Amino acid sequence: MIFVSHTWWDREFTDETNDATDQYDRGAPDFQADYPDEQRRGETYQKPKDLKWRVICAGVEKLIEQQGLKAEDVVLWVDWQSIYQDDKEEKMKGVRSLIQYATLCDYMLVPTEEERLPQLPHGIPGYGSRGWCRVEYFIFSLAAEMRGREEQFKNNGVVPGKGAQLYGIKRDGSLEHYPRVMVSGRDDMPSQGALSNPNDKALVQDLEDTMIEAYGKVMVELKCKAGAGGEVILGYKMIRDCHVEALCEAVNKYEVKQLDLRGNHLRDAGAEAIAAMLRTNRSLTELDLETNKIGDAGAEAIAAMLRTNRSLTLLRLSNNMIGDARIRKLWEAVEGREGFKLYL
Repeated sequence: MIFVSHTWWDREFTDETNDATDQYDRGAPDFQADYPDEQRRGETYQKPKDLKWRVICAGVEKLIEQQGLKAEDVVLWVDWQSIYQDDKEEKMKGVRSLIQYATLCDYMLVPTEEERLPQLPHGIPGYGSRGWCRVEYFIFSLAAEMRGREEQFKNNGVVPGKGAQLYGIKRDGSLEHYPRVMVSGRDDMPSQGALSNPNDKALVQDLEDTMIEAYGKVMVELKCKAGAGGEVILGYKMIRDCHVEALCEAVNKYEVKQLDLRGNHLRDAGAEAIAAMLRTNRSLTELDLETNKIGDAGAEAIAAMLRTNRSLTLLRLSNNMIGDARIRKLWEAVEGREGFKLYL
């Protein structure tokens, strides 16, 4: 099954079926007429009627060819006209079903007007900045990783066919593969995307939080199990305080020795829970908590743990939100510990 994720291209279109008193009742998914050429970013864009539909057809044919699929077995899921907007109850049914539809699909295609596409989907012009579009590829790519479909590298390149099966369709029908969605900062999250109706922000935020909560718990278990007795890398996985209970259980169960948690969303409560676990854990020797959101309360708990824990030999805490007084306490906690490495 192929999920076609798209944004409306003819945003100002109206006809007799639109409600002139509703500012959000406008637009169409594809060009409704042959429009004049348009200059964007120094390039000429032709806007013929039904262009998107032709791009989708070309992209589906290319995917079938590349993946060796049988055309008669291929099913498309396309939210072409948008979920029902006038009835709030019906709209919520559509919103709640989005995660299920996205995770049931094997492939996701994003039709574009572009001859060249950027390296990450949030950079696709007219698409990657949209909140609901971000929700769709965000859910799809995280679900793929939860199923173990991570990108793989060989000879300094990505192994074809590995990772999330997310593709942008160029104007000529060729495909750009996005094996992993990199969320480098808050601005790239679905909840920070543009919305035609600002009232949808709470819905997008809820879907984002729901997916992250499920994703973090699954990844903690998968990664710790795969790295049992050795190194576990969970950096930049959107790990939050709500995931720490599962994380601590997995670290203990699989006797993890080196744990990389840099670049996540951990705050004081998460740091305090990790410190509590380390008061009895004897397997972990290296812990990286760089670039999180840990403040003074979390640092206080970690300093207290360091006074009794003798298994940990390396701790990274730089680029957090720790004040000078707590930094001094951390140094004091490891004073005299020969060979201990503390990075603040």
